[in-house]
Amino acid sequence: MERVLADALALQPAPPSYRNVGAVPQPGLLGRLMAVFGGAPALAGLGTAAVFGLALGYYSPTTMDYLTGATADTAEFFPEADFLTTEG
Repeated sequence: MERVLADALALQPAPPSYRNVGAVPQPGLLGRLMAVFGGAPALAGLGTAAVFGLALGYYSPTTMDYLTGATADTAEFFPEADFLTTEG
């Protein structure tokens, strides 16, 4: 039995030798920024919301009407505020 096991161990391949890879490269600025915000999908959503917010704040309603091809009607919920001050 020992002879069979010795022959089997002699025929086993040698384990791979692990080489020293060296220092792991550090992530750059964009990689660290993505890690802070939770990865690429979260950063993409944040960027989209920022661009939409800037566009919405910059364009006036008439410009938005020109871009969308529709007209924005203004709704007056309280055309006259006098009913707030009257009694009865």
